[in-house]
Amino acid sequence: MSEEHIDPLDERDANENEVKRRRLLEEMAQENEVESLAQLLKLEGVRDLLWKLITRCNTLGEPWDPNYGKVSYNCGRQSIGRMLIADINLADPQAWLEMQLKAARAAAQAQREAALKKLRGRST
Repeated sequence: MSEEHIDPLDERDANENEVKRRRLLEEMAQENEVESLAQLLKLEGVRDLLWKLITRCNTLGEPWDPNYGKVSYNCGRQSIGRMLIADINLADPQAWLEMQLKAARAAAQAQREAALKKLRGRST
């Protein structure tokens, strides 16, 4: 009888090596994605687009709505926005800060313009 004996430990080692190889490939792919995003975040237009998406996801707002189905929908949208913020911070935390500063400056400018418009309306 020439049955080949397969040692279960050899099989386990082969499976562990395959798992290690796949994890390494996943890590390399993630590093490439992070580096690609870091390069893209150097472009102001890309940062503006991502800010617009994060804003549309209502990431920094409240998900509450009287309609519970809408709450679930809003939470899903916010989840996408939080994922974008996490990816941005992983790739280039400075870019996230620049995006926030630009938005804050734009909001402050809009408030100043609204206040001036209100004052001009009173003086006429």
